[in-house]
Amino acid sequence: MTNEEFDIFLDNHPRVNWQWVQCDGKSCEQVEGPDDGNAMAFSVRGFPYYDEGGVTTISFDTLKELPVSQLYSELVKGCDVEQITRITGYFTKVSGWNRGKIEELRDRTRGMEMSGGFPNTQPGIGKCRN
Repeated sequence: MTNEEFDIFLDNHPRVNWQWVQCDGKSCEQVEGPDDGNAMAFSVRGFPYYDEGGVTTISFDTLKELPVSQLYSELVKGCDVEQITRITGYFTKVSGWNRGKIEELRDRTRGMEMSGGFPNTQPGIGKCRN
């Protein structure tokens, strides 16, 4: 990825924070600029892994080879997915629902789990969502 592609990526993903770091294999320290470091440390606001202090570190060499389309996937570790459901024959995005409707879906999903239905697919449950 080029510097211009990285700038566009940051413009399109305002929740992504980054800093230059120097890593020695055991730990990383923040540095002033790319000439002083060998990697970049990333975090994404709103994901429990990062909100609890986690950081994803990617070396400059890897960043150069990494396609822009894959960088966000690497950072969110598969947790940022659009949740949809089918109710009465129509597909809808769960993100547009109010709290009451989401609780109804959770209750319905729990009932199916207890009766041996499909596995835990409750929206917002697990390590990916708050």
